[in-house]
Amino acid sequence: MPSLAVINSAGTMVASNTSWGTNTSPTPTQIASIASQVGAFAHASGSADCAQVVNLTPGAYIIQISGVSGATGVALAEVYEVP
Repeated sequence: MPSLAVINSAGTMVASNTSWGTNTSPTPTQIASIASQVGAFAHASGSADCAQVVNLTPGAYIIQISGVSGATGVALAEVYEVP
């Protein structure tokens, strides 16, 4: 299972997720709606994909993707900063 973290230039994690379908804020329904609005890939219901919606102030950020409990695999990160 993947884990996603958004880290600001000060090294502070500002958002994270390990399974988009279990998010409480934003909810999976909100994530799916926003993903559709910006043209992002749709996630299958119940998938372990990561997704996060976060409003960021201008600046430099790092998206860190890693495996939970040492899991390995291939990751694709999509970023969409929409006014």
